Amino acid sequence: GETYEFWFALYRWVYFRQGRKNFILTKTEKQRIDFSDAKRFKAEYEAYFSALKYFAFRYIEDEEVVCDLLQDLFVKLWERGEMFENEMVLKAYLYRSVRNNCLTLFIIRNSIIQCLFLI
Repeated sequence: GETYEFWFALYRWVYFRQGRKNFILTKTEKQRIDFSDAKRFKAEYEAYFSALKYFAFRYIEDEEVVCDLLQDLFVKLWERGEMFENEMVLKAYLYRSVRNNCLTLFIIRNSIIQCLFLI
């Protein structure tokens, strides 16, 4: 009864803290995404590039800069041969990375502008 629920709740909390989505994975979610596989890398790049580009435009309105950021992100994934548990983990990682990279660039640009005005 209560002991089981406590341990289950604790296990679930630890599981979520480690970044996993849930306990029961469907067949499509069990499939790992391996970026060291060239075909898989190309497929994921083509599947996500346009949507990520549109998403990045919310932060940066320069198409050339956005494309550079996205290409850098995918190059890093390729070089590291990243592996993701499932499509949901990959998607969350990509969108979070794009957002963080855009915000970092925004902060750097603002810092440079502020420094120029102080001179």
